[in-house]
Amino acid sequence: MRARTFTAAVLLVGVTLMAGCGKSSGTSPASAAPDLAGKTFLDETKAALVQVNADDNNFDPQYVTVKVGTTVTFKNRGRNSHNVVPVTSGSFKAIETDAFKPGTSVERSFTKAGLYSFYCSLHGTATKGMNGTIKVVG
Repeated sequence: MRARTFTAAVLLVGVTLMAGCGKSSGTSPASAAPDLAGKTFLDETKAALVQVNADDNNFDPQYVTVKVGTTVTFKNRGRNSHNVVPVTSGSFKAIETDAFKPGTSVERSFTKAGLYSFYCSLHGTATKGMNGTIKVVG
């Protein structure tokens, strides 16, 4: 009986700790908005086609500004598979790992002004590691 009480207590503590890990807003750490203060964006507003490369462990350029209607090609130049996950769910269609193996390219068009932050969930989070932002201007 004593072993059952101890096991139940350990489980209760574990569940309580896990419940306290989330933010009160209900967002997970992966969906937290990145801090863009002081970041330098590459100006590609004159280009109709822009490429963001997924190298191993970083996007290049990491921060880029484009005009509304620009098509951005995400190209995997690395040795590893990657993905491109929007920080804000539904802001653009994610690029799944199966479709983004080394040597592949996937295009996305940005038709509305705004900030489109993204990350590779295999090698980073929204705020650390392999992440980036596309700033779309009118």
